[in-house]
Amino acid sequence: MEACDAYRTTGFYVFTAEGDPIQVRQFPKRAGYPEDPATGAAASAIGAYLSLYSKGQRQEGWESRTICQGFAMGRPSELIAKVLWKEGRIAGMAVSGSAML
Repeated sequence: MEACDAYRTTGFYVFTAEGDPIQVRQFPKRAGYPEDPATGAAASAIGAYLSLYSKGQRQEGWESRTICQGFAMGRPSELIAKVLWKEGRIAGMAVSGSAML
C-alpha cells in the first residue's frame, strides 16, 4: 500500500516489454484484493502502448498481441489485445480471450 500511496495510484500493472506472449500481473491493492487474473481494460492499454512504441515497420490494419495473466496465482488467462492502425495512427482497439473464473 505504501507504494500505491507514493505513486498516488490504486495498484500496479507490471509487464514484460518483449516476447510473445506478453507476461503481465495486475496488483489492484486498493480494490480490496491482492491480484487480478484477467484485466481487459489494462490489456487493451498495454497492447496499444507496446504497438505504439515497438520497433519495426508498421502496417495498416490489425496488429495483435497475446497477453498472459493470472498464471502465478493459478488462474491463467489468455487475452488478445488488437490494435487497428489506419493512416499511421491507432484507430481502434479490441480485447478478447479466455479467463478462469
